[in-house]
Amino acid sequence: IEFINSNLFTGSGLKHLQKKDFKKLFLKIPESKSEQTRIAQILSTADKAIAQTEALIAKYQRIKTGLMHDLLTRGIDEHGRIRSKATHRFVVKNGIEVPEEWEVLEIGEITEHVGSGITPKGGSNVYGHEGILLIRSQNVLVGEFNLDDVAFITPEINQRMLRSELQDLDVLLNITGASIGRSHFVPINFPKSNVNQHVCALRIKNKSVGKSLFVSSFLNSYEGQKQIKRLLGASNREGLNYQQIREIKIPIPKLDDDTEYQNIYFVLSSINKKMETLKTNWKKLHSLKTGLMQDLLSGRVRVKVPENENEKEQQNV
Repeated sequence: IEFINSNLFTGSGLKHLQKKDFKKLFLKIPESKSEQTRIAQILSTADKAIAQTEALIAKYQRIKTGLMHDLLTRGIDEHGRIRSKATHRFVVKNGIEVPEEWEVLEIGEITEHVGSGITPKGGSNVYGHEGILLIRSQNVLVGEFNLDDVAFITPEINQRMLRSELQDLDVLLNITGASIGRSHFVPINFPKSNVNQHVCALRIKNKSVGKSLFVSSFLNSYEGQKQIKRLLGASNREGLNYQQIREIKIPIPKLDDDTEYQNIYFVLSSINKKMETLKTNWKKLHSLKTGLMQDLLSGRVRVKVPENENEKEQQNV
C-alpha cells in the first residue's frame, strides 16, 4: 500500500491508479497452495474474532442505550430496582414526567459555576508537548475523552486562565461547532487542565461522581440533545450561550441525597467497564491481524505445512 501511495497514484486532483500500472505489480505468493490456504485460514480466524468482538460491542451498546433511558427517566428505588409505573407513582413537574421523589430543575439551579475558557494569545503556536492540558472540543466525545491530539499550555498561560481551570468532576459540554452537545465529566485525579472557548464547564453543587455522571449522561441522551437542538433553533446561531445552558431542564433525583446517584453510577460503570474491555480487545485483535499480514504476506514468517499435505499436493501436480 505504501509503495502504491508513493509511486503509482497519479493526477493532481483526485488520485487514481492506472490499470496498466496495477498490472505491473509483483506479488509475493508461496509456491505451495497448502501454505496459501493456511495463511488464508489464519487471517480468516483473526477476521472472525474481530467480527465477533464488534458484534458484542454493538450488543452492549444497545443494552446501555436502553438502560440509560430507564435510569435517566425512572431511576433506581430503595430496593435497587428500576422504577415502573406499575409499582411507583409518577408525576409531571415543570412539563416532564418523573418519579414522585425526583425534581425537574434547570442547569442553573444545580450548578455553582457555568463557564468556558479562551484560546490563548498566539493560538496553536503557543501549544506545547507537555504542561497543562488544554481540553478542546475534539477531545470531548460522548461519555469519554479522546486525548490523542490534546494540546498543552505553559503554567504561565494557565495562570492567566485560572477562572476556567478545571476541577475534578466538572461536567464538560461542547458549545460550538459540529460537535456541539457532546458531554463528559472530569474524573477524579485527572491531570491539571483548562478549556478553550468551545468547551463549557458545569460545576455541580454538592458534587459527586454519581451526580457528574448523571448530568453528563442526560446531556448526551435523546431528551438532553432535543433540548439543545431546540435552543440552537431558537437562537439561529452555531453555538450555545451560558444563559441557554443554564435554562436546560433536567429530571433529577434530589441533590441532598447521593444514594440514588451512586446506585446509578454503579450500574452504568459496570457496563462501561465491560465495553472498555471489549474495545481494548478489539484494538489488540486489529494490531494482531496487522502484524500477521505484515509477517505472513511478506514471507518474513513462513507457515509450516505438514509433510503429508505437501506430498498430496505434489501427487496432484
